[in-house]
Amino acid sequence: MASIVGRDVELAAGEQFLAALQTGSASLTLEGEAGIGKTTVWAEIAARAEAGGCRVLVAHPVRPEREISLATLADLLGTIGEADVADLPDLQRKAIDAVLLAGPAGEQAIQPRLLGTAVRSLLDSLARERPVVVAIDDIQWTDPVSASVIGFALRRAGSGRVGLLAARRLGEPVPEGLTGILDHGRTVVGPMSVAGLHHVVRQELGEAPSRPTMVRVHAAANGNPLFALEIIRLLREVGEPPATEPLPVPGDVRELIAQRVRRLGPTVRESLLVASAVAQPDVELIGRVLDRDVSGDLETAEAEALITRDRDRIAFRHPLFGAAIYGYVTADERRRVHRRLARALAETEEGARHGALAAEAPDRDVAAALEAAASSATHRGAPAAAAELLGLAMGLTPAEDADDRDRRALARGEELARSGDPDRAITILDQVLAQSASPETRVRARLKLVSIRYDMEGDPSAIFAICDAALAEPVDDLGLLAFAHATYSAAAWSDEARLRFHANEAIRLLDMAPDPDPATVSLAIGAKVEADTLDGRNPRPDPALVERALAAERQAPGPEVANRFSGSLGVFLKYADDYEGARPWLEQTLKSAEDEGDEAGVPYALSHLPQLELWTGNWAKAEAYARRHREVAIDTGQEFQRCTAVYNLAIVHVHQGRVDEARAEIEPDIVKAEASGNRSTLSLLLATRCLLELSIGNLEAAVRDGRRATQIRDEMRNMTRGRHESDVVEALVGLGDLDAASEAVLPLEAYFAMADLPTHRALAHRARAIVDAARGDTDAALVALEAAFREHERALNPFDRARTFLVLGQVRRRRRERRLAREALEAALAAFESLGSPLWAAKARDELDRLGFRRTAGEGVLTEMERRVAELAARGLTNKEVAGTLVISPKTVEAHLARTYEKLGIASRAELGARLANPGSDPAGASGTGATAS
Repeated sequence: MASIVGRDVELAAGEQFLAALQTGSASLTLEGEAGIGKTTVWAEIAARAEAGGCRVLVAHPVRPEREISLATLADLLGTIGEADVADLPDLQRKAIDAVLLAGPAGEQAIQPRLLGTAVRSLLDSLARERPVVVAIDDIQWTDPVSASVIGFALRRAGSGRVGLLAARRLGEPVPEGLTGILDHGRTVVGPMSVAGLHHVVRQELGEAPSRPTMVRVHAAANGNPLFALEIIRLLREVGEPPATEPLPVPGDVRELIAQRVRRLGPTVRESLLVASAVAQPDVELIGRVLDRDVSGDLETAEAEALITRDRDRIAFRHPLFGAAIYGYVTADERRRVHRRLARALAETEEGARHGALAAEAPDRDVAAALEAAASSATHRGAPAAAAELLGLAMGLTPAEDADDRDRRALARGEELARSGDPDRAITILDQVLAQSASPETRVRARLKLVSIRYDMEGDPSAIFAICDAALAEPVDDLGLLAFAHATYSAAAWSDEARLRFHANEAIRLLDMAPDPDPATVSLAIGAKVEADTLDGRNPRPDPALVERALAAERQAPGPEVANRFSGSLGVFLKYADDYEGARPWLEQTLKSAEDEGDEAGVPYALSHLPQLELWTGNWAKAEAYARRHREVAIDTGQEFQRCTAVYNLAIVHVHQGRVDEARAEIEPDIVKAEASGNRSTLSLLLATRCLLELSIGNLEAAVRDGRRATQIRDEMRNMTRGRHESDVVEALVGLGDLDAASEAVLPLEAYFAMADLPTHRALAHRARAIVDAARGDTDAALVALEAAFREHERALNPFDRARTFLVLGQVRRRRRERRLAREALEAALAAFESLGSPLWAAKARDELDRLGFRRTAGEGVLTEMERRVAELAARGLTNKEVAGTLVISPKTVEAHLARTYEKLGIASRAELGARLANPGSDPAGASGTGATAS
């Protein structure tokens, strides 16, 4: 390799880049004007990286490749072998193969997010062995799809030791997917010194002019080595003028190069024109396009220092040479070459694009080739490129081919949506609805609109209106009608009647269709199972339907993890109280979303895991899932999932007794949900606050929130009963409103008599036991509790079971069965303490106190609400003022104070203040039971 002179600053920046890469990620972008020498410095730093032990992935995008999807990425991954991808998940390996055209295209399209995740995983895997340099010359010509994938991978490379080394021409826009990344580690490659230019000229031309001439050339070229070389070549032809006269050179290097192009023979120019128009020129392709021997032309061009040859591969010594050739010829000459290239590169995306560049009017064959190229781009994970190709195809579709144009417009709308441009997709689909005379086309357009607008509309009625309009179209296609009903049912999750009707109708039509679409089958069965789950009479998914849906999904897996039947199966099983059956499906859904790079699907995949782990007693894991759920929901801008994540985190914190944190999470989102009309989230948050208020003894508030949550669910026509409804019964009994409690328990019993849900049946039995015990019928209460424990054995929720033990202890105490009461209460206390539920552990201790196992004075443990009441009372607030502050009744304040006085062995507020101030007695946090028989 020739030595580099006069680039000490730039090479020092390269050394800093490589040093930083040894321990973390890094970026270096060499920027400068055309011909300044960026590529030379870039290549030297890349060579030093490889010599220093780095794995260097290299890409040399050229201007024609800017329009070809994944061209730069394919170049970058050209040296990747089987061993490099051996540890990647299967889907990610297939995505890499699709880029390299190393495997079959397959029927299913590669998702762009999967491609980005695959490249990220590849970089992480390579970086575990040694630092990785992603080296891209002329990065401004990276095609948009490659830019998006590379940018995604670099931003998320998690293992460190992955760096970007780029060269970029100033004045050219940065590809959108790489914006931001190139802002770090920028170094401008500036003009060379006279000595540096002298060295370059001697390397390139064999000898350099005198120093006075070099000084004049340096000034005329402004230190640009390419410009300097062209000036010297011109001076050798025309001679150097006297020192008193200016050099006879144009004011731009492009003009100098154009002069050299004009001096070439016509056949040489023609050969170079083909080379300038194609992405990867070689001798064989140029000869095939021109149908003649081009070796002499290329030898001449090489002698003129315009091109280099590596075996049969051709490359311009500088991109400006290719641009000058392409710009020198007439438009007709360019079209003629594009037409020949379209034939030579038939059935490729590049060939289709050449056909479009050659077309002067609508052309049926060219439009068909563009549509085929779009399909290939889709399958390789380039929906944005597919949308562009389909747009070109639409423009070249003859007016009489209306069906073809409609089909391409529908496909373009779908590709725009997949590429993250829903607004343009909606515009295209609205145009189809306005222009198409085909009812089937209008139905398909409306159903695509539903899938796009589903996450954008706060009001489901807007979605229902689109679905109703689709079903009103006069179509006879059973498969299309089934798809319309399946889409409707999937969108109608908040309206049980619509959900059930359209799910059943979709399945009925599919059973009549001769060759039902697998994706529609999976979608329809998912809605049917969801309807059955909500109905409650058939909470467990029908095994035959499940197998049919999974088989259909294997044939045609949906692009989004959240929309697959397998992604919902764990949810259905969880709500059917089959916790162990649900866990592997929920965990697999999360893994699939992560492996496939489905970032938008990760929040959904996380949304049910916190509840599952909470219900099965893994609270630390539940909190970790909930925190991650909230983080990724915010990162992906999914407001509905963020609200669900807040609920998940708050319900965990309520169970853990972290009252202030739970309130801070719940209260703002209740206000937001009220304002936005998000009734589903509002119901969940109110139910969570109901349990919070019950946990701290704020019974009136618990009843108020719980009743409101139930009312909202009823208004939404949700036939299932919420877990919070048993909390309302318990709060009503605590308030002494036994009639209301008896009435509130009836719908729970009626529903769970119908629905075989063991965890929920246990809640109904426990609620009945609380009411019976309060009415004095402890025999009936024990019968109900025995039934509750039988249900707990079928599906164990440790927290719910501990609460049932607590109620059992209370009933046994009322029956004066002190030993049995103590056993039940100690079982409850041990469970609450093991789970980490201090508020409910305190309730168990209170019951043990009442049983007669007292602590000595100063060792009593106050509940959270008792502590708050005591602190306010000690500050001098009246019972009424305390009640107003805590939003409870004065009678509840009196009851809390009475229990506090008893626990602390005191008799007045004056003593209360002294005891709270005494550090030797911590009424809120004494540990251990301290129980001794009285």
